[in-house]
Amino acid sequence: MSDISEEIPQETQDTGSICISNQTVNYLKEASPWLGFFAVLSVIGTVFILIAAVCLLIMYGVTRAHDLGGIMSPYNIAYPLSADITDSEPMLLILGSLYLITGGIMIIPTLFLFRCSKALKAFSKTVEPEHLEISAKNMKSLLKFYGIFVIVSWSLCIWVTIIVTLVAVF
Repeated sequence: MSDISEEIPQETQDTGSICISNQTVNYLKEASPWLGFFAVLSVIGTVFILIAAVCLLIMYGVTRAHDLGGIMSPYNIAYPLSADITDSEPMLLILGSLYLITGGIMIIPTLFLFRCSKALKAFSKTVEPEHLEISAKNMKSLLKFYGIFVIVSWSLCIWVTIIVTLVAVF
């Protein structure tokens, strides 16, 4: 077993209150664009979720207008002879609302990712401890958010499974 002090590079940069090796700064510099890339992917995914939510809610509105007897509703013009397609109406509202809520929630980690990436990029250029601290703070908030999100998601899945099983049995 090797001594850990042998593995630590000797070249360091003094950032005021801590010393960070040049290799660590290089690792952080390489990680910064990837954080930015994941932030952009998060924005794209969030936009797709919100577009789906709007489409589902528009479909709900169109089927609702058909139910209310709107003769000139877009639904009647497009499908004048179809019947009973409005049975899915409550599901459109529920799914559209869930997608809208999910899209709104996903804005939070996206902001943390962008802030972390920006601060890490600034740190890799200036090697000032304030930027590293801001980056670490946003990374902590991101990981905390995802931890809570996973716990809540799993809890909801377990409860929905229990409720569906009970309904199916009885």
